[in-house]
Amino acid sequence: QFRNEIKAQMEIKKSIEEQKMKHLVKAYAAMKPQAAAGLIERLELPFAVEVLSRMQGDAAGGILSFVEKETAARISQGLVKAR
Repeated sequence: QFRNEIKAQMEIKKSIEEQKMKHLVKAYAAMKPQAAAGLIERLELPFAVEVLSRMQGDAAGGILSFVEKETAARISQGLVKAR
């Protein structure tokens, strides 16, 4: 029973984290691409890849077009591996 409780708590935490990520992705997608790019450049690479991989291609592409070229290339490589 204790194991089931822990498992249930972990599922709740995972669900909350997923909701937060969806909200964040929506916020970045709603921003002007240049502003979002400035923020994306400051994220750790795996997190930037995660955020952009959850966006529609045109939104992610618009943001990436404003990201510094070397960073955009690394993010693009991460996106290919993430799919």
